[in-house]
Amino acid sequence: MKGLSNFKQLKIPCWIGYGNEIIAAEIHVFGDASVVAYRAVAYARLQRKNEKPYVTLLASKTKVANLRQKKVTSPRLELLGSLLAVRLEEAVRKALHIEH
Repeated sequence: MKGLSNFKQLKIPCWIGYGNEIIAAEIHVFGDASVVAYRAVAYARLQRKNEKPYVTLLASKTKVANLRQKKVTSPRLELLGSLLAVRLEEAVRKALHIEH
């Protein structure tokens, strides 16, 4: 509750900085899992001419593991995390109009 007092100062940029001055752009997507959930996150690594590269968060997705099923194995959850990462990458590419 103490942290909520700073909530008004929170700023989340909507623009990732992609434009004509970008000389290099990469998308990095990571997937992971634990015993209770699996998740994926996508970042953009952008570089302007004569500047250091910078990284910005594009999107993330988390799903809770179905604990009703007995014996949800760690390898299965890792595969679900990988599948989620692939689907997230496809969604990001589509949103940014990037072809393979």
